[in-house]
Amino acid sequence: MNRITKYLLLTVAVAAMTLSCREWRNRQTPTRGSITVMVDQTVYPIMLDEVDMFGHTYKYTHIELLGLPGQTIVDSLMHSDSLRVAIMARDLTENEKNWFENRRVRPCINEIAYDAIALIANRANGPKSISEQELKDILTGTANPRSFKLVFDNSHSSTVQYMMEFAGVDSLPATWVFSASSTLELMEHLSKNVNSIGFIGVNWLYEPDGEVRRFIDKVGALSVGSGAEARQPTQNNIAEGSYPFVRTIRIVNCQGNAGLGLGLASFVAGDVGQRIILKSGLTPFVMPKREINVREKI
Repeated sequence: MNRITKYLLLTVAVAAMTLSCREWRNRQTPTRGSITVMVDQTVYPIMLDEVDMFGHTYKYTHIELLGLPGQTIVDSLMHSDSLRVAIMARDLTENEKNWFENRRVRPCINEIAYDAIALIANRANGPKSISEQELKDILTGTANPRSFKLVFDNSHSSTVQYMMEFAGVDSLPATWVFSASSTLELMEHLSKNVNSIGFIGVNWLYEPDGEVRRFIDKVGALSVGSGAEARQPTQNNIAEGSYPFVRTIRIVNCQGNAGLGLGLASFVAGDVGQRIILKSGLTPFVMPKREINVREKI
């Protein structure tokens, strides 16, 4: 075999490998292909773990996570041809479901976890607790007896929407309610200011990502409630429902076919995915089974 023949064979082999790589990225099945998944920023850390394990299990997959404020995700689902799968901290409204139905798209929705909105403050000198009524008075603008500033992670965050629904208002008082531009900016602000209370997905406290980790030791979660009834946003309190601000996390799949979104949803809702959620500090939607073998002799 001469040098030219060897070169031609090598070229053909490389081309075949390249085409094969392109093929599995472009061809969608539940366990093959490439996809971009939108993720509510408040639960971004846990989905990094889920996607990492999914990729180790199914090597011919590539999932890119796009962290977005919760209130912008549905709009992207409706108007983007390439963004068809999302991790959301709320359900679709009836109007939103009807919008998809009218376009012959039936969203497949899977509940995967219970999350909580944590109220956080400066660990050293900030407040340690707050009652639901006091918080509601501050959010509605009725009163702010302790002159706190309330700071959200983003003006379009799902935490803003949740708290407006809790307070029963369409807007929040600009006098003492503000928003940062990111979780990192929020954490940095609270680490330097003792008269502010922040709102954050509790997942960030258990699994801080990147630069956020630098500020975790400088902030602490407030107990919410009155007296002995006040509760922290712990995994046990989330599971029992004794902490007031609990949300259900969902995977919303609008692909309309058996694509990679279906595979990811099945994985996260399955035993391995639910165990990852359990270890993260959140509460799985379905508690993984734990088998115990009892022996008569040791």
